[in-house]
Amino acid sequence: MGRLIHLWRARSAIVAMMLVAAGGSVSANAQDSGAPSTVPDWASGSALDLAPQAGRSTLSPTKLKAMRELAEADGRLNAIGWRMAKAISDWCGRDVAYKIGVLETSMERWPLWDQDLVRAAYNVPEGYDGSFVAAVAPDSPADKAGIRRGMSTPDASRLSPETVCDYEFDLLDIDTQRASAGLGHVQVTLPMARLATTPGDLEAIVAHEIAHLVLRHPLNINISTYSIRDGEIEADRLSVWILARAGYDPYAAARLWERLGPRRIDGLQGGKTHPHWRDRANSVRAEIAIMERNPAAIHGVMPIPAWGDPARKARPKATSQ
Repeated sequence: MGRLIHLWRARSAIVAMMLVAAGGSVSANAQDSGAPSTVPDWASGSALDLAPQAGRSTLSPTKLKAMRELAEADGRLNAIGWRMAKAISDWCGRDVAYKIGVLETSMERWPLWDQDLVRAAYNVPEGYDGSFVAAVAPDSPADKAGIRRGMSTPDASRLSPETVCDYEFDLLDIDTQRASAGLGHVQVTLPMARLATTPGDLEAIVAHEIAHLVLRHPLNINISTYSIRDGEIEADRLSVWILARAGYDPYAAARLWERLGPRRIDGLQGGKTHPHWRDRANSVRAEIAIMERNPAAIHGVMPIPAWGDPARKARPKATSQ
């Protein structure tokens, strides 16, 4: 699985270990959307003094750069996750929640020797050791209320939460290129996020993993006659609908497989559990063609019924193109 790094950073270490046998960083629903400022009194019971901090010049520039990369990648992942979770909230069945779009973490989740780096990377005042906002989703209730990264955790009851799929988005700081989904979590490793250099890459990865959750694959594939390979094809197909619903380019999914497929990356090479990358790209393009013939369906019922939905056959046949 690769070298284990910073297990204490996982929002849920148990979930992280169950899904990918490793730990991760802070996670939830968000993206940094601006420079820090004082939390409005009505939004938080303990606004932080965000004056410039002294003493940070002693931090290792290399380590600080790495921590900032982690913070920005986590924010990017959660911004995409929030946007998709909001766009498809009517496809999640009972798996919905009311949220304000903040990524919350606490200084106690980090080791003492990393806390100064965390404060510098997340704009947290020097010496502060409580919970704080790691990121804010653009156009979320928190963003509209002026909440910014580095502030103390806002009082959600003072804002107007929105209905979203009740999913969490975790960035795992481990040395392997992988993305996975299960137990309401989408998890992407930092090396996988680094591969997403072309616009739409990370969006396509997240949409594919969300599709597994919406279709309830993690709870059913391994205990049924429905194969993992069939589930991958099904998630590929639904991912383009999720991308379109959230306002992203659905063709990004096809381009992802075509660009990364020739590389030797786990999950993209075919075999017993995953289709070959060429088959995946062709399947995605075929699904987009169906969607383009009926664009109104993008905002209709979910085109592929989830497990447990009466509309679903006992074992629907998923085939690659």
